[in-house]
Amino acid sequence: MTELARLKNISNKLLLPLMVVLVLLLPDNIQAGSDGVCSGKPIKFEELLFDPKRLELSGSSGEVFRLSGILLIAQGDFSATIGEQTNSRIAVLTNRLFGSGKVTNMISAGNRDRFGRQPVNVYLQQPSGRTWLQEELVKYGLAIVHPEKDGDECTILLLSAEIDARKMRRGIWKSDNPVIMKANDIDWQARSNSYQLVEGKVVSVGKTRKRVYLNFGTNWQEDFTVVIANKYIKRFKDGIGDFDTLAGKTIRIRGWLASDRGPLIEVYYPGQIELELD
Repeated sequence: MTELARLKNISNKLLLPLMVVLVLLLPDNIQAGSDGVCSGKPIKFEELLFDPKRLELSGSSGEVFRLSGILLIAQGDFSATIGEQTNSRIAVLTNRLFGSGKVTNMISAGNRDRFGRQPVNVYLQQPSGRTWLQEELVKYGLAIVHPEKDGDECTILLLSAEIDARKMRRGIWKSDNPVIMKANDIDWQARSNSYQLVEGKVVSVGKTRKRVYLNFGTNWQEDFTVVIANKYIKRFKDGIGDFDTLAGKTIRIRGWLASDRGPLIEVYYPGQIELELD
């Protein structure tokens, strides 16, 4: 068994027993967006089964909801960068987060995905006060940010929580092994089809009729590349503006690592590109 497979097996054994039943207490007078910038339509349920391994909640009628804007460490395929002790901490902290709080509000965060799951933002009432579940998971280094919307203020808050987790070296960020890969040193064949964070210097910017390319090397068949389809360019107008200005700058990219004769990540939302690195 490979090291990656071994660690994933450990993670599965630790997280599977943590499925718990959560009672959803939602007052009739709650208003959409009353919990801050994460606005949406309130969803009512009396009982939910939560699966921390998948970040999913199942309703008594068969509905499936997933926590919007984040991915578990294992889903991001970072298991290879952390040891057994970190996996144990993830299990303990996840159990504490979901075992001590009661869900008081669940807000729709968009349309159902291709698997029929409804993305949601979940709020918990804990002894220390009311908390946003996604933010807590990211803040403790148990999850990574996965931008899913254009102009989403929730993503900004989650990225801030992730920066804090890195600075405080919590959870996965406590590992001495690099969670953020270097663009010039990507084991892309082993990590293809997984969600990754990649950091490096943009060597050049290429443009065609349909796409913009951020090249992190001189050989696109071997070096890391970021691809942005022209139909998404307008989303970056306020933040980046002209992509040509990124040439020579060191940036951080997050997304699903793929291969097209070389490693690449397709970018759809501004939250996937970090210009000011911590």
